Amino acid sequence: MPDLRQVSRSLKPDKPSSTMWRRLSRGLLFQGIIWAILLLFVEMILRLFVPPPSREYHPWFGTHTRGGTSLRYKSGIDDSEFDQIVQYNREGFHDVEHLKSKRKGDFRVVILGDSIVEAREVALEESFCRVLESQLNHWSSGISDNRYELVNMGASGAGPLLASLMYRHVDTGKDADLVLMCCFPNDLSDDVRFHDSVERDRHGWAYRIPTSSGIVPIPLWSKQFLRTQTRTWPYLGSRIQRAVQAIKGQALPISASDPFQDVLIAARDGQTGHLDEAWKKMLANLGHLQALVRQRGASFGLIAVPLGHQILTRQEWEAGRKRHGLRRGSGGDFQARLQEFASRKEIPFLDLRSSFESAQTTNLFFPYDGHLTAEGHQVAADAIDEWLLEEKLINLSE
Repeated sequence: MPDLRQVSRSLKPDKPSSTMWRRLSRGLLFQGIIWAILLLFVEMILRLFVPPPSREYHPWFGTHTRGGTSLRYKSGIDDSEFDQIVQYNREGFHDVEHLKSKRKGDFRVVILGDSIVEAREVALEESFCRVLESQLNHWSSGISDNRYELVNMGASGAGPLLASLMYRHVDTGKDADLVLMCCFPNDLSDDVRFHDSVERDRHGWAYRIPTSSGIVPIPLWSKQFLRTQTRTWPYLGSRIQRAVQAIKGQALPISASDPFQDVLIAARDGQTGHLDEAWKKMLANLGHLQALVRQRGASFGLIAVPLGHQILTRQEWEAGRKRHGLRRGSGGDFQARLQEFASRKEIPFLDLRSSFESAQTTNLFFPYDGHLTAEGHQVAADAIDEWLLEEKLINLSE
């Protein structure tokens, strides 16, 4: 007869060995320590030997130029065009440093726009913002104790939508006396690109561009910490994302998809329904910007900056014009629509075409790149200077 105690013991399931679990825990802990040491080593190497990225995560703009960045900027087509060392201030703009709040008695002017305003192609002191500030203070010296301070908030790819976010959230824009928005034909494409992804406030005004969650499945709050506090995540993460996109055969997205295959479509003749819809979006953003400026008690002005092919008296942008397939003199509807909007909204408006047409200087535009040369910035500064006085947007005698 079998021993019932032995049968009973044989029917009970075996319990996991505490020794096995201890070994597994120790192994996992050991691997975790090894990975932590490895990541710390990579972080140290990147901080010591790899320059920090020029752009970084930003809570309001999605991404933005890292404050204090210094980089070399050369023409991507012809190195003889320009080769500049560009220094950005603590707020991530190609400008001098400004106090958070303006000094008593100062008149602060904020200039918004894209790469035309950013002016990476010329030395900082040659940009029209810095030239204009110098001229205004020169004219007012001996007449008034006021000091004019021009704050450059230009950033590549910033149409009215992104520019309004910069004015809204950057400290130096909050107590401006005058805000000038410089518009360029590719602004329509810039605004459409962000239109669907931007978060808006209760007024319907742009409030924030959220950063893409990316492809790694971890909580967004932890990604934001890694993006801002480490060098390893932005460095390795961008390369992993590029590799995945390359494998999938997809372009790396900036934000929302951009339906414009031709970013300079607004600089050509012939309008389309697609372009009309883009105009509605951009003009709505300009209206929101004007409302925000007035809400803060400042004045608002609008400036249209032309492309080189619109200036019939100039031919220095012929190489760029042909490269982009633009017909000389085309694209006037861009200025016409902006002027009609400004007239309807009672916004002072400046079209720089006439000033560029009558300029006697040698070269206003770089031949391939198409941005303004130092001479072009000087002509723009002179024209804006005269216009500000005519429109009584400033008063040198006060």
